[in-house]
Amino acid sequence: MEETKEKQFNKDEISKRRRNNARLYPLYEMISKDMLLYYSIEFLFLTITKGVSTPVLLKISALYFIMRIITQIPSVAITDFLGKRKSIILANVLVCVRTLILILMPRCC
Repeated sequence: MEETKEKQFNKDEISKRRRNNARLYPLYEMISKDMLLYYSIEFLFLTITKGVSTPVLLKISALYFIMRIITQIPSVAITDFLGKRKSIILANVLVCVRTLILILMPRCC
């Protein structure tokens, strides 16, 4: 009898968490997928605040997208190894680290 209550509690808890995640996911998707806003803010931050010239910034952006294409296969292998949830968490942590590096880097020439 106690096992049945425990299993029911776990099912209720899982159901509650799923509903909570279902409510939070649209907000997460809205914020994380609005890349146009993100890239425009990043461009203005790097050109105005950090003093990076536009041609250099465009070259860096091109290199970034080339590296993204090259790293697609290893990223799939990492996702298969870690699982989807842990991979998303790792990716978000790395984005935060990248943003901190950009903020803390010294001003260019």
